[in-house]
Order: sequence, then structure tokens, then C-alpha cells
Amino acid sequence: MPGLNSTTLEQSAEFNQDIFRYRIPALVFLGLMSALGILGNASVIYIYGFRLKQSNVHLLITLLAVSDIISCLFGIPMEMYRLFVYYYYPSIASCKCSGYLIFVCYIFSALILLVISVERYIKVCFSLGTQVSRQMAKILAGAVFIISLLLASPVAVFASPLSYKVDERKRVQSCIYYIKNDQWSYFIAVFVFLVCVLVAMFILYWRVMKTTRSHVQLSQQRRMRKSSFDAINERIKISKSVAETKMLNQTNRTVMWISAVYAASCIPSFISASFWKSFMHHEPESPVNFLVCFAFELWTLNCALNPIIYGFLNSNFRTEFRTHLCFHLSGANMASVENCEVSNQAASTATL
Repeated sequence: MPGLNSTTLEQSAEFNQDIFRYRIPALVFLGLMSALGILGNASVIYIYGFRLKQSNVHLLITLLAVSDIISCLFGIPMEMYRLFVYYYYPSIASCKCSGYLIFVCYIFSALILLVISVERYIKVCFSLGTQVSRQMAKILAGAVFIISLLLASPVAVFASPLSYKVDERKRVQSCIYYIKNDQWSYFIAVFVFLVCVLVAMFILYWRVMKTTRSHVQLSQQRRMRKSSFDAINERIKISKSVAETKMLNQTNRTVMWISAVYAASCIPSFISASFWKSFMHHEPESPVNFLVCFAFELWTLNCALNPIIYGFLNSNFRTEFRTHLCFHLSGANMASVENCEVSNQAASTATL
């Protein structure tokens, strides 16, 4: 496609300024998502990585939060820059880096969530068999990172500033994913791959929830068969089993909701990016243009809302967060912190 000469570039800059007001809602949305994601994911990295008991799930969630905070620190600001100069995008390198970074995070998040679902499935459904070790979890995470870098690399070729006509008089230049006919196989393959990953995850979680439910029913049946002589000891064992089962269900619900948010945010964004060329000739104020832009920006929900899911569904995370919040608000007053810890322990007990 032809580029823009200096005169046409000035005209496209003026046109971009005229329609800038249509980008303001998206810019405000992205700014809020970036701030929310940075604060939330920083809390997740600290609490899951350094405060909670070390486990494979906590390690993988921490890595997922690292990927999310990179998106919030670099991916979202680069996307805001793209919206600022939407119709006279000047930098080829920036366009390619932005697209590559977004797709790396797409694929990395999907594969890490798949690893988490497999680990949950083995731990619950084959609890007496060989489990995923800490070392194996680290190796899998490293493999996921390398695979994500490789699978997203073609996007660095597809993403580039594209010059096109909005109408007969105006030629503009936007950073979009220009896919040639012989390159569609890549996007179709990646889309099918992501859908298969999501389907596999939800099947595994369905099996995990079904197995957990059967364990609870079996424990209740054992309690019913016990004689009164063993009632006290059995009640203690059952109480511990119920508490462990609730914590297990809590972890399972957390990662299931993360997977659901990923599906609801990244799939529409991926589709809109793939078919962007079909909608780029619509007027900036048209409903079609607005819907396509909105669908694409949904990818930010994944990296911004994950910390809220961790906090809302995990009582241990909430306890640690409240403790550290009390510590900072009280000016490191140890008496106030101890009071916070007591109230947090009571809240955790009530939750269980």
C-alpha cells in the first residue's frame, strides 16, 4: 500500500484531530484499566509470590500476574498512543512492537491457564498418583514463555501502518493488522488453537468439580456409618476434610473464573483484530466502527480484572491484603497491625 507524503500526512493529522473526540471514551477506559491492572497485579505478585504458602498454582498465578502487569505497563500505553495518532500513525517499529506484545500476552495467558487446569486436574482427580513437581511447573512455565514468543512472531510482520482512503479526498495511515490472503492460515490456526485450549480447560475443570463433589459425598457417608464411640475423632477429621475441600473449591473457582474472563475478553479482541481491514473504511462516528474498536479493546479486561478475581474469590489473599493495608494505614503501628490480624483470622474462620 502506498505511504503518505508530507502534504497528505498533514491532512491526515488534521483529520485525526477533528475526530479525536470519538476516541476519548476509549482512552479514558484504557487509562482506568492500566491503573487498576498495575495496582492489582503488583498486589498479586507480592502476596502470591512472597506471602502465601508456595505451591504450583500460586507460582503460575504469579507468572500470570507478571504477564498482566507487563501488558498494563507497556501494552495499554502503546495502545493509547495508537488511539492518539489513530489516523496518522508515524512509526513502523512502534506498530509492530505493540501488536507483537499484545499477541504474546494473549498466547502466554492461554497456555499458563491450560497448565494450571492440568495441574488442578492431576492434583484432584489423581491425588494418589504422580503429581506435578515444583521443578516441573517451572520448566512448563519456561516452555510456555518460549512457545508464546514463537507463535506470536508472525504478528510482527502483519502489524504495520497501513495507508488507505477514508473517502475520495482523505487518505490516512493507521496501525492495523493487514492480513494478505496467503497469511490467513496463521490467524485461523491460532484462533482454533485458542478455542481448543479453552474447551480443554473447561472440560478439565468440569472433571475437577465433579470429583471434588464426589469426595465430599463420600466423606459424609463415612461419617454416617461411624459408631458413636468414634464420633468425636471422626468429627474432627471430617471438619478438617471439609475445610480442605472448601479451600480446594476456592482455588478451583478462582482459576475457572480467570479462564472465563480470558475467554470473554481475548476472543472478541482477537476476532476484531483479524477482521479489522473489513471495517476500516467505515466512518469514525459509525456504530460499526465503535463496536469493532470496543471489541478489540476488551483484551485489557483480562489483565486488569484478574487481580479482582483473585481477591474476591480467595480468602487468604483478602486476609493478606487487609493486613498489609492496615499496616500502611496505621503508620506501621504494631498494635494496630495485631488487631487487624486478629480480625482477619476471625473473618477467615467465618469464611470457612
